[in-house]
Amino acid sequence: MSEALRNVIMQHNDPRTFVRHYLPRRVNVDLQAIVRGLEPQAEVMQASCRMLRSLDRRRPYKLTAEQSKSVNQDPRVLRLERRRDRHRGRPTRQEESRRVERDLRNLKQRLRAKLRRNIRESWDREQAIKDIQHQLAGGSFEDIREQHLGSVERTPEHKRLITALMSLPGATLEEEMQRRNEAINAVAAYCHLEESYRPNQPGGCRLDTVPPAKMDPERETADLIEKILKAAKCMVFANEQNKRPLKCFVCFGDTNKSWHQRVYDFARPGDLSKHFKKYHLTHLEANATIKCEVCNITLGHRKHFQRHALATHGTVS
Repeated sequence: MSEALRNVIMQHNDPRTFVRHYLPRRVNVDLQAIVRGLEPQAEVMQASCRMLRSLDRRRPYKLTAEQSKSVNQDPRVLRLERRRDRHRGRPTRQEESRRVERDLRNLKQRLRAKLRRNIRESWDREQAIKDIQHQLAGGSFEDIREQHLGSVERTPEHKRLITALMSLPGATLEEEMQRRNEAINAVAAYCHLEESYRPNQPGGCRLDTVPPAKMDPERETADLIEKILKAAKCMVFANEQNKRPLKCFVCFGDTNKSWHQRVYDFARPGDLSKHFKKYHLTHLEANATIKCEVCNITLGHRKHFQRHALATHGTVS
């Protein structure tokens, strides 16, 4: 593609826009061979550019316990700890003590992050030299990979997946296609996932899967009502957040009523009190025995029933 055609496609007035903002900064050509007038090793450059040290599983990814504790010996940490101990236990210096504690915590986090970054950078430099020396001594990537795979307990499918994904590019097109197919098969063997049902696609493509069975509408409605009643049961008890509930606990416990009547919410607690007096108290005798269906207890007197309604369900009468 010519430079002019690229500018037309990307609507750039200046080709420097592509160079500055779109062109990758990674150089994947063998500059040393080009300068020396030798034939560039394209395969080697392709293999080296696709391997990142940050993806190497041997690379340390966190600090050990000893490394994490080593930041406590930093002079700045020791100085802040002395200031914290000096202000601790003094009521007039509580704000200063909290500020010092916050600064100390942030300083330790920064020191640990810096130490972790230095350790990883040092490992990147040293491990690259070790890998080169290993290859010069007659070793190969297979030895390193087998050594790494054996360090952790993994299933055969997992080992096959790592081996397929970490393989180097093939020398020919047939080898590259075979490597790609092996990677696809390894991923399929490792991920035992069943395709979900999808409707017909616009192009007429349909997955050969059985759609999920439809639930019986009556059963689905019954399950929904059961969930609503279960959630409403928690709302007929008085607590710190809900001292005056808006649901009538007597109506909720009456299974002969419809579920709409059982979970009905009154507009105000006063409306619930009027309802409770009119429909649940006026017809009761003083010595009547009443059962609270919600709490499953029997109350032997009308006053006991009113006291239970107030103490347990927050209904004033």
